[in-house]
Amino acid sequence: MGAPDTVSPTAADETSRRITFWEQAEAEVRSAEHTLRCAQSERDRAKAGVIEWLVPDGVQAKNGDKFNIWCGDNLYTVTKLNASEYGITETKRPVAK
Repeated sequence: MGAPDTVSPTAADETSRRITFWEQAEAEVRSAEHTLRCAQSERDRAKAGVIEWLVPDGVQAKNGDKFNIWCGDNLYTVTKLNASEYGITETKRPVAK
Protein backbone atom coordinates (compact mmCIF):
# COMPACT_ATOMS: atom_id res chain seq x y z
CA MET A 1 0.00 0.00 0.00
CA GLY A 2 1.47 3.35 -1.02
CA ALA A 3 1.76 6.54 0.93
CA PRO A 4 -1.10 9.08 0.58
CA ASP A 5 0.90 11.21 -1.85
CA THR A 6 1.12 8.27 -4.25
CA VAL A 7 -2.66 7.93 -4.70
CA SER A 8 -3.51 7.39 -8.33
CA PRO A 9 -4.82 10.43 -10.23
CA THR A 10 -8.09 8.59 -10.84
CA ALA A 11 -8.66 8.01 -7.10
CA ALA A 12 -7.68 11.60 -6.29
CA ASP A 13 -10.10 12.90 -8.95
CA GLU A 14 -12.91 10.70 -7.60
CA THR A 15 -12.22 11.86 -4.04
CA SER A 16 -12.29 15.49 -5.13
CA ARG A 17 -15.50 14.94 -7.13
CA ARG A 18 -17.27 13.30 -4.19
CA ILE A 19 -16.15 15.96 -1.70
CA THR A 20 -17.25 18.72 -4.07
CA PHE A 21 -20.63 17.01 -4.52
CA TRP A 22 -21.04 16.73 -0.73
CA GLU A 23 -20.06 20.39 -0.19
CA GLN A 24 -22.57 21.51 -2.82
CA ALA A 25 -25.30 19.40 -1.21
CA GLU A 26 -24.50 20.93 2.20
CA ALA A 27 -24.74 24.43 0.70
CA GLU A 28 -28.11 23.57 -0.88
CA VAL A 29 -29.41 22.28 2.47
CA ARG A 30 -28.30 25.48 4.24
CA SER A 31 -29.99 27.57 1.57
CA ALA A 32 -33.20 25.51 1.75
CA GLU A 33 -33.24 25.72 5.56
CA HIS A 34 -32.88 29.51 5.34
CA THR A 35 -35.69 29.70 2.79
CA LEU A 36 -37.87 27.51 5.01
CA ARG A 37 -37.22 29.67 8.10
CA CYS A 38 -38.12 32.80 6.13
CA ALA A 39 -41.31 31.21 4.80
CA GLN A 40 -42.31 30.01 8.28
CA SER A 41 -41.74 33.48 9.69
CA GLU A 42 -43.85 35.03 6.92
CA ARG A 43 -46.58 32.44 7.52
CA ASP A 44 -46.57 33.17 11.27
CA ARG A 45 -46.89 36.93 10.64
CA ALA A 46 -49.72 36.34 8.17
CA LYS A 47 -51.49 34.02 10.62
CA ALA A 48 -51.24 36.58 13.41
CA GLY A 49 -52.57 39.26 11.08
CA VAL A 50 -55.56 37.25 9.92
CA ILE A 51 -56.42 36.19 13.48
CA GLU A 52 -56.20 39.79 14.66
CA TRP A 53 -58.50 40.79 11.80
CA LEU A 54 -61.03 38.00 12.37
CA VAL A 55 -61.41 38.18 16.16
CA PRO A 56 -64.10 40.74 16.97
CA ASP A 57 -62.87 43.87 18.78
CA GLY A 58 -63.58 43.94 22.50
CA VAL A 59 -64.41 40.25 22.73
CA GLN A 60 -63.54 38.62 26.04
CA ALA A 61 -63.10 35.09 24.72
CA LYS A 62 -62.60 32.13 27.04
CA ASN A 63 -60.31 29.22 26.22
CA GLY A 64 -62.04 27.01 23.67
CA ASP A 65 -64.29 29.76 22.30
CA LYS A 66 -64.54 29.66 18.50
CA PHE A 67 -65.34 32.23 15.83
CA ASN A 68 -66.39 30.87 12.43
CA ILE A 69 -65.99 33.01 9.34
CA TRP A 70 -66.94 32.09 5.78
CA CYS A 71 -64.76 33.53 3.06
CA GLY A 72 -65.48 32.31 -0.43
CA ASP A 73 -65.87 28.54 -0.28
CA ASN A 74 -63.85 28.15 2.90
CA LEU A 75 -64.86 28.19 6.54
CA TYR A 76 -62.21 29.57 8.88
CA THR A 77 -62.41 28.73 12.56
CA VAL A 78 -60.45 30.85 15.00
CA THR A 79 -60.15 29.17 18.41
CA LYS A 80 -59.01 30.78 21.67
CA LEU A 81 -56.25 28.44 22.85
CA ASN A 82 -55.01 30.17 25.99
CA ALA A 83 -54.65 33.63 27.54
CA SER A 84 -52.60 35.02 24.66
CA GLU A 85 -52.92 32.63 21.75
CA TYR A 86 -55.45 31.79 19.07
CA GLY A 87 -55.35 29.05 16.45
CA ILE A 88 -56.93 29.01 13.02
CA THR A 89 -58.11 26.16 10.83
CA GLU A 90 -59.52 26.12 7.33
CA THR A 91 -62.30 23.85 6.12
CA LYS A 92 -63.00 23.70 2.42
CA ARG A 93 -66.61 23.45 1.32
CA PRO A 94 -67.24 20.04 -0.24
CA VAL A 95 -67.59 20.17 -4.00
CA ALA A 96 -70.89 18.72 -5.23
CA LYS A 97 -70.45 15.79 -7.59
